Amino acid sequence: MAADDTSNVFEAHPMEGGDVAPTAMPRTPLCRGVVDAAKELLKKAIVETLDIDILSSSNSFKIADLGCSVGPNTFYAVENMIEAVEFKYQSQGQNSQIPEFQVLFNDHTSNDFKMLFKSFPENRRYDAAGVPGSLYSRVFPNASIHLVHCSYAIHWLSRVPKEVLDKHSPAWNKGKIHYLNARDEVGRAYEAQCVEDMECFLHARAQEIVYGGLMVLNLPDRPNGSTSSQAWPNMTFQVLGSCLMDLVRKSLSSSGLVVDINYDDPTIQYAIHQETERNKEMAAENTSKVFEAHPMKGGDGPNSYTKNSILQRASVDAAKELLNKAIAEKLDIESFLPSNSFRIADLGCSTGPNTFMAVGNILEAVESKYRSQGLNSQIPEFQVFFNDHTSNDFNMLFQSLPQNRQYYAAGVPGSFYKQVLPNASINFAYSSTAIQWLSRVPTAVADSNSPAWNKGRIHYSNAKDEVIRAYETQYSDDMESFLQARAQEIVYGGLIVLTFPGRHSDTPHSDAPPNVVLQLLGASLMDLVRKGVVSEEKVDSFNIPVYSMSPKELAAAVERNGCFSIEMVADLIGPPVDDTSSMPQLIASHIRAGMEGILKQQFGEELLDELFDLYREKCEEHIPTINTGKPVNFLVVLRRKED
Repeated sequence: MAADDTSNVFEAHPMEGGDVAPTAMPRTPLCRGVVDAAKELLKKAIVETLDIDILSSSNSFKIADLGCSVGPNTFYAVENMIEAVEFKYQSQGQNSQIPEFQVLFNDHTSNDFKMLFKSFPENRRYDAAGVPGSLYSRVFPNASIHLVHCSYAIHWLSRVPKEVLDKHSPAWNKGKIHYLNARDEVGRAYEAQCVEDMECFLHARAQEIVYGGLMVLNLPDRPNGSTSSQAWPNMTFQVLGSCLMDLVRKSLSSSGLVVDINYDDPTIQYAIHQETERNKEMAAENTSKVFEAHPMKGGDGPNSYTKNSILQRASVDAAKELLNKAIAEKLDIESFLPSNSFRIADLGCSTGPNTFMAVGNILEAVESKYRSQGLNSQIPEFQVFFNDHTSNDFNMLFQSLPQNRQYYAAGVPGSFYKQVLPNASINFAYSSTAIQWLSRVPTAVADSNSPAWNKGRIHYSNAKDEVIRAYETQYSDDMESFLQARAQEIVYGGLIVLTFPGRHSDTPHSDAPPNVVLQLLGASLMDLVRKGVVSEEKVDSFNIPVYSMSPKELAAAVERNGCFSIEMVADLIGPPVDDTSSMPQLIASHIRAGMEGILKQQFGEELLDELFDLYREKCEEHIPTINTGKPVNFLVVLRRKED
């Protein structure tokens, strides 16, 4: 199965990202006007044309916005669609049948998804995901989308026609940047590219949209009978081309410049396409809880998570055989049949590459399970939802996606301590080296009037009992939220695989190696206090929201929740470390990639290098304590029980 059509080459021309001029975000009033003008027609189309009875078997109503850019217009359009679909249900007396909504925002991989996710309306009434990829290729599994929307996007061709860039071709577009007022050969080259692109576009949507689903397209166009030169979008590019040629004459630009821009023409045409050939309540954002975000260091620089996650990679590698065993023995694939797709969620994915390796291991094991049961022909398509905090570097994640991946990818922003995916939509959830992060620092440890005030320390592990109990309580509350959210999202018979650093129940918190490394970080900060580099008050008000749980504590949380059975608990045994000389630097780089964000927020950026030099030295002194040889990572497999 190929998730992307690699037979075509798609050029990416995303809108300007960010939120500072001249970005697309504050400068899209024309596009907003289109969304507003289309609202009543959109409602009419959905009320008169959408057959909700055909869609009633689905747990959620899935909307795809193709070419979404960075907002805010995409959010207005989505709200209009949801409002119209709800009205349709209400008009047929099916108020109680109104489904959950999931909206999949699609644009090129180079789109600023990070900005898009940060701009999501806080009061949105839908689960949201970002889907990177060209709208001229497949980006969703078969028969998975109920309503497709695309506004001001399909006039962009997938590429500049090759002939117009070839100086030996009759269609070479010398001296112009667009086909308007060009020779006939140029116009025909653009027309041929448009025909080819629309064939790809419609073929992809025909695979993705359910029988009876709708596709709504807003596009700049020209009335029948008018010429291209009469279209105002084309005129604007003619003027732009003239400006560029003026610069050429001033020797400020190269005369060989060709800009790959394509608009069609002037008036707004509103097209509604129904796939006639292809035959609850909202899970809104939970605003009752506050979730702190502590994403890994983004980008691909020397201190980034991408370059400093070898310890997490070791956990992924150590888990592979146990993962294969769990899927082979515990995953009941017959309970999922017949299904068009197998959906996987990686919770706390960060930016890669470890998440991609883990997903590859999961897909390999699931495919092996199908083959072992003689179900080769029923191996489904795979869709993977990569989840992390909204402030995670999803741009880096999407740009790092393996080109030869055998799955459809989507990014899901939001804390995994709440529901982030529709009810009963996930077959397999996975989380590696993530659930040790609490949703927040326990309130009491930062309160100078509380018995649990953690003065002079940044973690609970070597603190007084009141601090430890505050962390334990926060952990208990968080795991209750985590398991309740997964109980809503995972289908009956689905699995959760969790790997996490922790401690055995008979190991004191202060002796657990994951906690020791954080004690050393706190000691390094106190050294900087004594040097006068940082104030003691800054350290007193800073705590790291990480808890090293034991498998026994997790088992107790699962029992309280009651929705899962524990299928496997195992130590993760990594390869032995004979030469420990490089370990201090490895640990320092690992901790910096994970902690730099919260440290910089509290103490500023200028002290980070000095801090981690001190920290590396302390790690050198305490290597025997850190490298005990005992397992410090665990794997737990949970299975969703029927209610």
